[in-house]
Amino acid sequence: MQNSNSLLKQWQAFIEITKNIKKVGNSKKSIQNIIEVVIDTIEKVDAGFLLLWNPHYEVLRIEAAVNFKEEFYIQNKLTLGEGISGTVFDTGQTMVLYGENAIEKAMKSMKEPNYQYYLQSSVQDIPPKSCLSVPITYQDVKIGVLTLDNFYSNSLFTKEEIGFVEAIATHIAMIITLSQEIREKEQSSQMLKDTLVSHHQLNDIMLNDRGSKQLIMTLSKIIEKEIFYFDAEGHFIFTSHPHSTHKAEIVESMNQFIQQFPLDSHDYLVSYPNKSFIHIFKIASSYGITGYLLVIGHKQLLDVYSKLTLSHSTAIMAIEQMKEQKEIDSFIQKRQHIFQQLLEKNAEEVLKSILETKYYHYFCFLYYKNTSYTEQNYSYLIQRESYYQTKFHSIGNCLFFPQRDSLVILIAIKKVNSQHYFEKKIHEIFDLDQHEQILIGRSVDHIDQLFLSYKDIEFLNYTNSHRNGQITSYKTLGLNRYLLSISEMEQQYFIQEIIGPIIPISAKSPSNNELLNTLIEYFKQNKNVARTAEVMHIHQNTVYYRIVQIEEKLKIDLNNIQHVANIHAALFLYEHHRKNPQGGD
Repeated sequence: MQNSNSLLKQWQAFIEITKNIKKVGNSKKSIQNIIEVVIDTIEKVDAGFLLLWNPHYEVLRIEAAVNFKEEFYIQNKLTLGEGISGTVFDTGQTMVLYGENAIEKAMKSMKEPNYQYYLQSSVQDIPPKSCLSVPITYQDVKIGVLTLDNFYSNSLFTKEEIGFVEAIATHIAMIITLSQEIREKEQSSQMLKDTLVSHHQLNDIMLNDRGSKQLIMTLSKIIEKEIFYFDAEGHFIFTSHPHSTHKAEIVESMNQFIQQFPLDSHDYLVSYPNKSFIHIFKIASSYGITGYLLVIGHKQLLDVYSKLTLSHSTAIMAIEQMKEQKEIDSFIQKRQHIFQQLLEKNAEEVLKSILETKYYHYFCFLYYKNTSYTEQNYSYLIQRESYYQTKFHSIGNCLFFPQRDSLVILIAIKKVNSQHYFEKKIHEIFDLDQHEQILIGRSVDHIDQLFLSYKDIEFLNYTNSHRNGQITSYKTLGLNRYLLSISEMEQQYFIQEIIGPIIPISAKSPSNNELLNTLIEYFKQNKNVARTAEVMHIHQNTVYYRIVQIEEKLKIDLNNIQHVANIHAALFLYEHHRKNPQGGD
């Protein structure tokens, strides 16, 4: 009858424990209920622990206990082989101990702090008389240990009781594993929901043309992190935290970060002072890298949700930039087509399609050059067009025509003003730095003559007489612009006719090199012999001697104004062809 009652209690215990499977949402409470049921089922058991293995810290931690004080046992962390529970977990074998000596001997392997926590946590004033400890395993994976203590009974644990506890341990393992799987699925499901919501929110920003700034501000709130936005060259554009204490250092370090960025990676981790980490995400499309998002965090690894959201953000930013780039490409192609037509005789009809020409009296071209200018700057330059249209409003309007490595600007002038007044306004409007230069062509009163203004800036470009940081007018060419307007054959003929006898035929004609170089420098120094000698590091008598040779060979008199004018013109064309071997009509 006693065995029958015992089996009935065990059966009821199994039913009660099975019910806990449905309560895995609160796993700690479920585990506490389970251990209480086990102790109630085995009459000789007075107390017990349920310990679970923490793989991150590699210790056994007590998750639930009966007749032990939580404030003490919660501090108990056992390593492999430590004490009874640590030994059972290490070996994976059930351990049954009888007598105070056997239990004390088994517990000697406990570290002193843990042993003291055990003694302080017990509600009993006496040591246990027997102990049953079984491993908690599921599909050969060790999860933890169930340890039961008997303080008052001298009875031994029966095979049925040991088998029951082992079966319960398996049941517990199943509950814990199921609980973890459900929790992970719930977390995964929630993360998926959150991800879809955030992705929809970010997509909506771009679909409604609210721009990258709004997207980054929203993204920063979603992932609760500070974000910086840089362009492809590493230039700072925007941050979600304008008053960031990191800004100066990060902006200064960005070029170094880009150089370190692996070519085949989408994101890159950089360690940062104050125990921070910088996660850099690449914004890339078929046009190449278009920018970077830089995220500051306090963990080396971003959580999956943040990483997915950041990756999605860079993807939609890249798509948006591809759309913008295609629009820019289309705009540039139209402008380049219009520009070609402006150089033809039907320019007026073409220009009327984008400009109210009846309001303007004069037109001219400017040539803008920036050493850092590339085709990647097109979008920036298009944005600058509206800025300069505002600047030019007082005198007229402007249109930009991007070329491969430069910019041609058409200026439409409202009032009839002098060229001097117009050029003065150009100097006021354009504040050039050391990487920029502007060349100004002549103003024409009819659109069909615009090709003449363009010829002027072409000639200026050929002469290389302009410098970075300066605005150079076509007027500096003087008579030379007419020389450049004659045919290539006529230019070459004139050069040979005037200075041909002193032009080196080859590198083996050092005397001719000396004469030609001396003549060039002599005119640069306004026919001053002393300064010519000083610049060339030769004696003044040598300069006199060479000047005499030059006059004899060329059959000229360098005191004759007509001869000097011809020499000036020939040297100008010679220098132009030497710097521009291809020439041009």
